[in-house]
Amino acid sequence: MALAGEPAAAVLEAPRQWQQVAGSAVQEQPGSYRFDLGGQFPADRLRLLLPQPNSVAAVELLSRSRAGDAWRRVTTATVYRLGAAGQEVVNPDLAIAVNSDRHWLLRVDQRGGGLGSGVPELAAGWLPQGLIFAARGPAPFQLAFGSSSARPGAYPITTLVPGYRMTDDGQPVADAAAAAGLEIGRATTAAVHLLAGERATRPATDWRRWGLWASLLAGVALLGWMAWRLVRQLARAPQDGPGAGPAG
Repeated sequence: MALAGEPAAAVLEAPRQWQQVAGSAVQEQPGSYRFDLGGQFPADRLRLLLPQPNSVAAVELLSRSRAGDAWRRVTTATVYRLGAAGQEVVNPDLAIAVNSDRHWLLRVDQRGGGLGSGVPELAAGWLPQGLIFAARGPAPFQLAFGSSSARPGAYPITTLVPGYRMTDDGQPVADAAAAAGLEIGRATTAAVHLLAGERATRPATDWRRWGLWASLLAGVALLGWMAWRLVRQLARAPQDGPGAGPAG
């Protein structure tokens, strides 16, 4: 039996989840716009929505995790939004390395006229993560997240469900042998309830580390004091020693 194939006309990408926000113009910096995604998302795709049709511009995108951090360049690109006869053509989504920064800065080259009136919008896309667990006991189950002291406890999914994979439409499937005696369901989440609060998201104080630093500093101070006393004793030695003559 012979098989024949040919390249596909287009590359199909896995469906992503998107967070879209409007930008705000930076004062006294023409062509610069800031965006706050409202959270940290592991984005690997960016999409710029230009405010006016028939716009073409060279842009630079930068990001930072916190408002006070320095900006870091992420990518440069040429973006466009062209329309005629009721149809629009826009540039493809921008592929970037996974970036979880919350704050973004767009700089537009003004030599081509910029983006015109209005402000652009930025959309960040990422592959949503899935959580699979063996349901033990009656529902409902509690899913807690955000603790800084949590440690990884996951097992490879194939050890539990051989041949597990996700279909193009996001449905979980397994190989025939595993699927014959195993039902893979889909859970839905209810309202979010605050448990430990914001303090649980902050790293706990490492008192042992601080104690070691305090001991080290105390040791350095003690050595400095001993060296100072030794220098004073050596400075007095010629006057107080056996060879010193009587005064006057």
